[in-house]
Amino acid sequence: MDYKKILLEYIESKHKNLNQFCKEYGLSYGGMHRDLNKPELGIKKAKTLEDLIFSKTGDRIFNFHIVPEEFGNDTIKIPVYNNVKLSAGTGEDASPIEEVDDFEFISKSFLTKFRVKSENLAIVQVVGDSMLPMLIATEKVIIDKSHIESIDNKVYAITTKNKLWVKRLRVTPVGEKWESDNPEYRKYDDELNNGSSTVRIIGRVIYSLGRPID
Repeated sequence: MDYKKILLEYIESKHKNLNQFCKEYGLSYGGMHRDLNKPELGIKKAKTLEDLIFSKTGDRIFNFHIVPEEFGNDTIKIPVYNNVKLSAGTGEDASPIEEVDDFEFISKSFLTKFRVKSENLAIVQVVGDSMLPMLIATEKVIIDKSHIESIDNKVYAITTKNKLWVKRLRVTPVGEKWESDNPEYRKYDDELNNGSSTVRIIGRVIYSLGRPID
């Protein structure tokens, strides 16, 4: 959702200009001007502004609290974290899972089918080719942050040395091993398996938007 574009259109239709908008809502013109000169308006700022506008007018310009009509009531929304990238390669710099950028709406039946709870789910993006053909670069996947137990042959989002990865777990007689699905990239898995750093499971990758992951 382009929050910046929606806000600018709202200001243009309801107020003379940004200065008048700021005066009406008690906002700093300089601060708002800086925010709107950025490439994107962050979701936290957008939510704050929407709540402020709603308190005066009853309008929800971004519809954060409204399920889109075309989805009906039998849906859940899952937060999308565009700043979090799971590397299917040599590791992606870690970003904290805290800044929600958008939401994806899916059927509530997803919860029953996968035996998960909506509050444990997050959507992040895959980068790199080490998990081909299972995971494709740039596609978005759903992770369940409550699934942090080690299960053989499952795909996990993991972190080590301030890097984020997506790898398959192999439980062997001699211990656990993280492995790329793409044989050409397995030489890069040593960093995860040589014991030089602690690997922490963030959650299990359960679904690519459009298909289950196993």
